[in-house]
Amino acid sequence: MALVDVRDIAAVAVKTLTDRGHEGKAYTITGPEALTYSEVAGKLTAALGKPVRYVDVPPEQFKQSLLGAGMPDWSADALLEIFEHVVKPLGAEVTNVIAEIAKKEPITFDQFARDHAAEFGSHQ
Repeated sequence: MALVDVRDIAAVAVKTLTDRGHEGKAYTITGPEALTYSEVAGKLTAALGKPVRYVDVPPEQFKQSLLGAGMPDWSADALLEIFEHVVKPLGAEVTNVIAEIAKKEPITFDQFARDHAAEFGSHQ
């Protein structure tokens, strides 16, 4: 999936709300690279200096754990549907909207992880 930093979303929002020419347009804002969950874990490991690993849980097992935690069936199904959308190739789309609209290079996941390493580390 092409994770996008909220700071980049804000930069695009500022431009579209303050500059002319964006009326009636819709933009797909993405991060600069499509990453697997294992790659995200590897990048977090590098930024935090401690191991982070991704555990692939089959959808039905994930749903059962959600139901076991008290989530309603309809809500668990909706969450699984969102997850399925993200892991399909559609979630891997990478656009250049940030560079084109906000006139800045998008923030990489590596930079995001470095910038927020303290926050990740403080929840041990």
